[in-house]
Amino acid sequence: MHLVGTQVIPEQGGKAGFTVEFVGEGGEIVSVSMRGDAAANLNRLNAIEKAQAVMRELASADCSTIEDSQETSKIHRSARGAKDTDEMERQLDEGLEDTFPASDPVSVTVSTIPTDRAKNGQPWNQPSPVALITGAGSGIGRATALALAADGVTVGALGRTRTEVEEVADEIVGAGGQAIALEADVSDELQMRNAVRDLVLKFGHLDIVVANAGINGVWAPIDDLKPFEWDETIAVNLRGTFLTLHLTVPYLKQRGGGAIVVVSSINGTRTFTTPGATAYTATKAAQVAIVQQLALELGKHHIRVNAVCPGAIETNISDNTKLRHEEETAIPVEWPKGQVPITDGQPGRSEDVAELIRFLVSERARHVTGSPVWIDGGQGLLR
Repeated sequence: MHLVGTQVIPEQGGKAGFTVEFVGEGGEIVSVSMRGDAAANLNRLNAIEKAQAVMRELASADCSTIEDSQETSKIHRSARGAKDTDEMERQLDEGLEDTFPASDPVSVTVSTIPTDRAKNGQPWNQPSPVALITGAGSGIGRATALALAADGVTVGALGRTRTEVEEVADEIVGAGGQAIALEADVSDELQMRNAVRDLVLKFGHLDIVVANAGINGVWAPIDDLKPFEWDETIAVNLRGTFLTLHLTVPYLKQRGGGAIVVVSSINGTRTFTTPGATAYTATKAAQVAIVQQLALELGKHHIRVNAVCPGAIETNISDNTKLRHEEETAIPVEWPKGQVPITDGQPGRSEDVAELIRFLVSERARHVTGSPVWIDGGQGLLR
């Protein structure tokens, strides 16, 4: 049983509680919910310890009781909406709910939610790559989703605009692949937690994570850049990357390994001449630092972590870019044939970056980790 995370849950009457989630050996999600007066006073560490104690008690109990030093509580198994005995037994086998009403003010509910793979009796370690790709509705994310799907990878296409990720998922399914559209803001913990959970519930496990979602944000002189503009860029690019990895790494550990690719940039890693891009540059430099830190931390779990650092690429990221007072921050240099030597100044394509990501998450890159890989046609060397 592997801990996934904790979440504060609201309770009627203004009392809060906690839900602690685990991944079972069969790929199912086991959720321990604690509500009541005492639960409202728990912190996250206490909640995790309580949930782990409940799971230990459940594992050692017989079919009717749980023993501890303070009380004996009956296990009530319920099958909601069951029309007959056979259906009830079927629902109980799928593990709907076990409720443990405590004698103290804390009530604990254990819910086991089987994934499609677990319900079909398929083992957790059956090879079937599943990838989460953030920012999958357009540009590099979309191209990566289609490229991995062409390799037989099941894709969780995540983005803020549902219509975009649904189009990507529909295209993959229409071509004979498997995909699910996931709507979430990468900077929102609850939305991301639910999206990752939905993906694992649907397909049973996770092997590949591509943290691609990001914005350019506001590019302006440092004394003109507003604190809330700085915060927005940090929230999407840096907090979003953190949440993506924070919420997915437990599943990669449970899988026994995996591959992570973070989409950074030449800005902040190879070049520093983009006018006013201080917030953006800071996030991209930090992403590479995170990748190199985690490459060592996660290596013992057989999880590889790399970064791709694109230069000018034909995407719609300019839609979320706001440039102010460029004349105050621009570097006065003219490039005779544009800024990308290998293509006579023309930007690269999203598919070019997708091909690199395709390699990095594959077995062909099994000895590559902690590496930022620049894909800029030489632009970063020129600038």
